[in-house]
Amino acid sequence: MTYQLNDYSISTNGTPFQFQIADWSALEKRLQKYRAEEPKFIDLIAPNGDVMALGIGGEWGHAMYMDSSGNPPYLSTRWDESESGDFIEFDVGGTLTPILQFKCVPYDILLQIAKWFVQNGTLYPDVNWGED
Repeated sequence: MTYQLNDYSISTNGTPFQFQIADWSALEKRLQKYRAEEPKFIDLIAPNGDVMALGIGGEWGHAMYMDSSGNPPYLSTRWDESESGDFIEFDVGGTLTPILQFKCVPYDILLQIAKWFVQNGTLYPDVNWGED
C-alpha cells in the first residue's frame, strides 16, 4: 500500500509538497533527513485517509493520530508526565507550535510509531496514547 507524506514546510500556495511512500525503507530515509532539520510537523496519510501527524526534528518527536473522518478524538503520544511543564516547539506551516514535553517521545520511538502505522495501519501499542 502507498502512503502519502505531506510536508508543509515545502508548499506552493498553501498546498504541501507530497511524497508517495511505498515501503518502510523509503519512509525511514525521509524521516532521518527530517531529524537533522529544524523541528516541524509532517502528515503521514494512510490509503484509507487516517492521518499520523509527526512532529520531528532532533532527539524528540511527537505523534498525533486522527481517523479519516477528521473528527475527535485526536490521540497523541504520552511519555514522561514528570516533564509536563516544559515545551518543545515544532513548525506547523510557518507557525511555531509548542507541544508539552510529556507528549513527546524519543526519536527512536517515533520511528517505531511511524513504522507500525505504515505496516499495520494502527496505533503503536508500546506507547501511551491520550486524547487531546
